[in-house]
Amino acid sequence: MGHDYRPEREYDVRPVPGEADLPLANAMADLREEVLPALGVDDVTVFFADLDEDLGRYVSGTSSRPVIGIDHDNLSSASRIQGLEYRRQLAATLAHEAAHAYRETLGLDDLDEDAAGTFARRWVLEGIVDVSVLVPGDDGPSALRQEG
Repeated sequence: MGHDYRPEREYDVRPVPGEADLPLANAMADLREEVLPALGVDDVTVFFADLDEDLGRYVSGTSSRPVIGIDHDNLSSASRIQGLEYRRQLAATLAHEAAHAYRETLGLDDLDEDAAGTFARRWVLEGIVDVSVLVPGDDGPSALRQEG
């Protein structure tokens, strides 16, 4: 089951900024290899736009092929403030937003920022893809340690 969502209907979609091109390619490769299979997602669509104060935004209702917006300026600022390499901040943001999509597929509140944040941080900082943090009351061993 698919969707026909097109971000340009809602957002002023911008081209990928030149300095984000390689970090985006690398972050997407990592996401596709390590995170998306654990979430049961084949791929995501990413666009760049002004997202007010958000670093990224999952478009609700697109969980069959998640659509994720990225705000390059906000992401760059957050990366500098948090002392995190841009590529890692981008990867964390993509994982965070993909987690919202996963929760939506389960019929859960897809706006649970704590669960999505924990999932993304564990992957980026510890190399662990732990889907159990996205499911309330799931204490099962679903953590997968990623080498890298």
